[in-house]
Amino acid sequence: MRKSVLTLLLTTLMVTSGYSASKAVVASTIQLPEQEVVYNKGIELLKKKEYDAAIIKFTASISIDSTFTKAYYNRAVANFNLEKYTKTISDLKVAIRQYGEAESADCYLLLSKADYALGNITESTEIIDKLLEQNPYNTKALLDKGAILQVTEQYDKAIEVYNSIIYRTGGNAPAYNEQGNCFYAIGDIERAYECYRKAHIADPENKKITYNFATATWSAKKDSATAFNLLNGLIKEEIDNADYYNAKGYMYVQLGMTDDAIENFNMAIALNHSLASAYNGKGTALYLAKMYSDALLEFNKSIDANTNYGDAYVNRAIAKEATGDYSGACADFKRGVELGAKNAQLYYSKQCD
Repeated sequence: MRKSVLTLLLTTLMVTSGYSASKAVVASTIQLPEQEVVYNKGIELLKKKEYDAAIIKFTASISIDSTFTKAYYNRAVANFNLEKYTKTISDLKVAIRQYGEAESADCYLLLSKADYALGNITESTEIIDKLLEQNPYNTKALLDKGAILQVTEQYDKAIEVYNSIIYRTGGNAPAYNEQGNCFYAIGDIERAYECYRKAHIADPENKKITYNFATATWSAKKDSATAFNLLNGLIKEEIDNADYYNAKGYMYVQLGMTDDAIENFNMAIALNHSLASAYNGKGTALYLAKMYSDALLEFNKSIDANTNYGDAYVNRAIAKEATGDYSGACADFKRGVELGAKNAQLYYSKQCD
């Protein structure tokens, strides 16, 4: 986002009385137009993430001056954060028309994100490609290009895009992080870890990057001390983030510490009742504790939260086998196969064919 869009530089007019250096200098602030005053209040609310209130101020600014372009742009930003993507696109089209093509790079970037969020992948791609034709070194556009390639599972091409950013910038934290996501998606955990490590060095304050580095530190290196330390640090800063407790829960499961695992999964579930992986993790911990009926209840909740969660079907099948429900287990193994869950075909072939 351009600083010139979001930040207004206030200037002062220096007035002197006479030509002598010994004379007093009087400073007075330029009187801002009414629409600018209202707009500035909207910017302050936007910075505080009070998006609805910010929209009211930007709308008021526009009602005073319908050609006040940056109010349209920042209202689009607020609407985007509220996931009101159609309204975002409407404001951006006005802003682009008023700014002109040459000054609308940030508008087009946000327009691409809004189209992407609406599932308009083709339109989003066309916008990004147009921006890159104008400026092949537009880092924000390249990052968005990589994101689109990721969602369409073109991971090798996405990695190339992120490499181009890293090579040109000498190290870009978001590019390293997204490259790590690509390697993780194709199962190359070691290279994913290296990318997350470099991203964390480049931006140690970024919570998403720290989270990825923590989980990769455990997955790739089995370094539980460092991983727990990183996650506990995140929890101190953001105590109500369910993902952090969920990650700790899975680490405790793999360490065989089922009581600690269940405690953390319970925290995750309390913070996010729709977190299917937390129910699945809690079910796994209960299964390991040989509490099979209780485990089944958690796997049921996991599937209720996400009916396409293949791993939960496989885990529920295993728990059903433990309780003697073999036909139910085969039905779940079959569903796991349909969803492409890991080991589902192997289990189904051994237990059900």
